[in-house]
Amino acid sequence: MTAARQQIPRLLPPELKLPNATFSTPDKLKDKVTPELLDWAADYLAISRSWLDGVDDMPHLMANHYKAPARYRDWLAKRLEAAPDVSRHLNVWKTWGQDIPSGHGPFCVIYEEVADGLDGAEFSRYWLLSDHWILEHTPCLENLLAVIAVDGSLGVSVFGIDIPLTQLQQLEAGKMFIPDVAKHAQGKWYPEDLVKPLPGKDSEWRQALWAGAQVYLNWEQQIEGAQSHASGH
Repeated sequence: MTAARQQIPRLLPPELKLPNATFSTPDKLKDKVTPELLDWAADYLAISRSWLDGVDDMPHLMANHYKAPARYRDWLAKRLEAAPDVSRHLNVWKTWGQDIPSGHGPFCVIYEEVADGLDGAEFSRYWLLSDHWILEHTPCLENLLAVIAVDGSLGVSVFGIDIPLTQLQQLEAGKMFIPDVAKHAQGKWYPEDLVKPLPGKDSEWRQALWAGAQVYLNWEQQIEGAQSHASGH
């Protein structure tokens, strides 16, 4: 859902209410913008506060735990606590026309929460869980499998979409918003098959990627266990 400008006052908390006419043009709004209003907008939209200030190139919030994928479990647990009543998905966008494991180009891992919007519409918030991950780099794929496994263990559905290279590059550069990139979808695929392949569809390369993913997951758990043991003495 994208709210029309005349609907924005309906979303604002009482302490930030402004007349409807304030949102009719950018010129009328610019003198009414306060740090408190920007704080609210960043939180409500899950957008970088620094980007709203014009000092960060990336509008979307990022939770990138590359080579430490077990930390996604803690991050997701916090999101479950903060927003228990939303539906949530993991979206994996890979470069259109490129397959795993032989493909090239970027892929993006995106966490989405879908809540009730205005007048029965849905409203989505997004977080980037990857930062310039590429198909041709094996550790990136291993981390992808680990993220899929972590999210699946917490009941989060996973969806795969093919996106043209140009749009993925613009997303990673902070030049396009996730909903705008989604409009360029070229097809679907099934990332969960990389973790739990269909009967008779397994392969040596998938098993190798899964073994690598488990190394990352188990390695971090072992470190956390050692730290916990040390702090108890």
